[in-house]
Order: sequence, then C-alpha cells, then structure tokens
Amino acid sequence: MRAGLLSVMASLIFVTTVAASPISDKYAALGGPGGFLGKRIGEEIALGGGNSYQMYEHGRIYYSDSAHGAFEVHGLILQRWLKLGGPLSSYGYPVTDEILMYDGWGHVSKFQGGEMIWRPSTNAVTEIKITDLQVDLPTPPGEVWRVGQTYNGVSHGGKWVYCYDFSSEFGKTAGKPIPSAADAPIIAFQDDLTSGKTNEGNSVMQRLGMARYSSSLHIGQGSYLKYAPKNQIWVGWPGRLVKSGETIAEAGDTGTDAGNDHLHYCVTTSPDRQKYKPFESVPVSFRNFEVSRNGKDWKTVSTGVPITNDLVRRKPNWSGGAPTVNTSSEPANFGSLEGQVFMTSGYKAANGKVLISVVTLWGEPIASTYIAIVPGVNDAGPIKFKFGKVLDYPGLVVRAALEGDAVPVSYTLYGESDKVDVAPGETRIANVTLKPSKMP
Repeated sequence: MRAGLLSVMASLIFVTTVAASPISDKYAALGGPGGFLGKRIGEEIALGGGNSYQMYEHGRIYYSDSAHGAFEVHGLILQRWLKLGGPLSSYGYPVTDEILMYDGWGHVSKFQGGEMIWRPSTNAVTEIKITDLQVDLPTPPGEVWRVGQTYNGVSHGGKWVYCYDFSSEFGKTAGKPIPSAADAPIIAFQDDLTSGKTNEGNSVMQRLGMARYSSSLHIGQGSYLKYAPKNQIWVGWPGRLVKSGETIAEAGDTGTDAGNDHLHYCVTTSPDRQKYKPFESVPVSFRNFEVSRNGKDWKTVSTGVPITNDLVRRKPNWSGGAPTVNTSSEPANFGSLEGQVFMTSGYKAANGKVLISVVTLWGEPIASTYIAIVPGVNDAGPIKFKFGKVLDYPGLVVRAALEGDAVPVSYTLYGESDKVDVAPGETRIANVTLKPSKMP
C-alpha cells in the first residue's frame, strides 16, 4: 500500500514538473531528453512580462510573446549571446531556433535585434546587428501605412524572419506607388506574370551592399516598366541607380484574401529570384521615420524596426541617400578561387594588363584584379591568379580580358571559365583561355 502511494505521488510530481507550456511543447518537438538538448535542469525560470526560459544539459529554450514563441539556443552562439546579456542585450529574444545558413555552411540563430552565425570553417561566431544595415521606409513620404507581418513564426519565420509587410492605411493598397528605400541600383526585376496569383512573384531588387539585396515583392504587373526609362528596361549589372523616395513600381493585388494586398519588403543574401537561390533574409532597420499606435500620437524613430500593427510614415521630404552598411559584418560565407589565364594558340599580349574578375549569375563582379603583362614572362601565358575571399555563390564564372595590344592585332582577347561553386574554407580552381572575341 505504501509503495503504491509513493508511486502515485511520484507520478503526480512528474506531471506537475512537466506541465504543458510553450517551452515544454518545444522541448518535446526537439526530441525531449533524447534530443540534442539533453536532460532538463531545474524548473522554468520566469523573467517577467510573461517571458521565461528553461535550462538543459546542452542549451536553453526561451519563451517570449513578443518573439512569437519558444526557441532554443545552444553551443557557441548561446555562450556569445549570454556573455552580451542574453535577452537583456540589444539582441533581445530569439525568433528562430539555431538553423542552417542559406548555403548549409554554418548555423544561424536569429534574434529580435540581429543574428549570430557559427561557421565551421572558423569555429567562431559572427554578430550581425539589426542596425548594421539601415534604409528608409519603402513607402511614400508622409503617407500612413500599417505594418502587417514582421517576426511572426509563420510565413515570416525561420529563414525569412527579417521581412516586413506594409499596407496602405487609407485607401486601397494595390496601385499605390512604391518608392526606393535608398539610393541604390536596380539589378533585377520581374513583373510579367500573367496567370494565377498575378502579382505574387513580381518584384524589384536593388543592391544595398555585399550579400545584401533589397526586394520589394507583390508589385503590380507592368508597374516596373511604367516607371523605368524606356532605354533602361533591362537593368542587369551595374543596374540603374535610383534615388531614395523615387517610385520604382506600384503595389499589386497579391491574389490572396480580399483586402490582403500589401508590399512585402526584405533584404536577402542574393537577389530574391528562384534562379539565384539559395538565399535568406538578413537583418535590416529603418531610419528617420515616425510611428504611432493610434494614428494621433506620433513618435520619431531615428533608427529602429516597427512591430506588427504599428502605423508608420516616412518623414515628408526625407531622403536618406545611400544605405548605411557596416561592411565588417558578413551575412555570407567566403572561399578561395584560383587558376590560370592562357592565351589561345598563335596569340600573345604585346603590352598592357589583364583584368580578371569573378562574376555572379546576375553579372555582378564580386572580386577583381589586374595583372601586368611582362614581355617574355607572361605575354603568352599562363597568368596565375588567386582570390582569397570570394562569396560562395553557386555558378560563379571567372572572366578575363586583355586591356592592351595583342599580336596579331585583330580582336579583343577575352575569355571566361566554366561555372564554379566556391565552398567556405576551401579553394576551387577555374581556368580561362583568352580568345579573339567581343566582350559581353
């Protein structure tokens, strides 16, 4: 009888200890005691404001309603985050679990105030703050827009957590002008879908910095062409520079529920088009805007991010110019690329220099160097080159061109390599043969 009573009491204690909560649900979803977090240590600890966390053998799970759920943090990222102050630091609470980077070469935990990346090639953690990239609101000056989804754990979760939806507060969103959020070149666009959700994938992409490309999605069909100069419809690289506040397109009907038309704005590691995958969103904040919860009381924000249901407006006549980018914070991975430039049979360089560039699928040169021609040494090749820091985009090509005279003189000597994928911490080979040809 006594043993039976003790058994019942033990089971009651166990039930009390593991009472259902967002943290316990997350723990169970991650495999419980048999998962990578291991056994639970102690009880959930309240942090005030309905926030809490739970310790485990190999990590922690934090819950915050403002972060839209419970998320785990572990390893070197957890150590760095706690050293900075954990949820009380500028990073705030986690808004994702530790997930694979877009390219699979590292892990990233995303927080309310930025992200931390652990890279196996360096076994180190890189910090990227929300404020490391600052642009203007992608809304017309003075107009009131409402913020829809931000960090919500649904469509704006995981890889895409740093994305924003903006809807016009007064009047229909579809057809509203969408301005550039910074002085930045447009390098790609799509507004030609003609069936199904006609504006779902239509977008305009601008380059804000290395591995940072802004995307304004759900633009109206044909609206980019409406505002682009007729002689600059196809942008390519280096792209058509537009000023902050200049209209680049119009918001479109998203094809979803009635009244759900909106502008989706995010910054990604490569242009947000299927053929340029893989990519993911990276932290971005907005500068010099006004925010309100009731439409009457407005507060100026010099640098920050709005939250769901905020009313926001870009200051009238405000133009922030070029994006503010902290180039030392790197949301992407790098590898090395080397090779040789050969001359086609019967040709050699008489003088000048050879320009060697590493070029992306969308035509952007992300690394380049000049190598001088020395008669009798490298005028007939091979010319060796090496780039020690190259973004690990897939499908890179190496292009080489002689800037000088060739023997026999007839055409420009130009060539490009086969496509090559660069891997972090590794060196890949790409060779080029210069031939009489026209450069692209």
